[in-house]
This record gives sequence, C-alpha cells and structure tokens, in this order.
Amino acid sequence: MTTIKTTDIEVAIAALQTKTLIHFDGGDAGWGDQELYRIIQCLNEGCGIKLKTINLSSNNFSQGAMKLLLRIIGPTAIPAMRQATEQHIKKVNPQ
Repeated sequence: MTTIKTTDIEVAIAALQTKTLIHFDGGDAGWGDQELYRIIQCLNEGCGIKLKTINLSSNNFSQGAMKLLLRIIGPTAIPAMRQATEQHIKKVNPQ
C-alpha cells in the first residue's frame, strides 16, 4: 500500500503500521486529539518511515497536539504544517 484516504482511524493506523505508506490523507475526517495522538504514537514508533505527504487538515486538533506532531515529523515538514496549523487555529479559535 502506498496511498490511503480514510476517515476511519483504525484503517489509518493499520495502514501506517505497514511501514509502506507514502501518502496519507486523513483530511476532514472529524478526528480530534485522541486520534492525532494515536497517529503521533505510530509515527514515533517509525511507522511513517516512507511517508512523504500527510494531510490532516480540517480536523479538530488542539494547538498543543499539532505542536507535538510537528516535533515528531521533523523540521523539513514544519513550514507546510505550520501553515496548516495556523489555518486550523484561525478556524477553531478566531481572535
């Protein structure tokens, strides 16, 4: 498996655990921090070794959970994730 688009967290985790996933699209899945922490745990265990893209936009993640994800995925992904995080924060908590 190299690509997956899903709103089912169990399917997402199983796909990540294959360690063959290249493109992961969990955008607009209705997920919250609990699901993001499961993804983070999986990535932290090396399951995203081949992952090149990850879309988690339009979910309900806290800023803290997003920051943790940024620490796990590393500095090369930070600019793209920062933009997604800022857009998410504006939608969830407009100030």
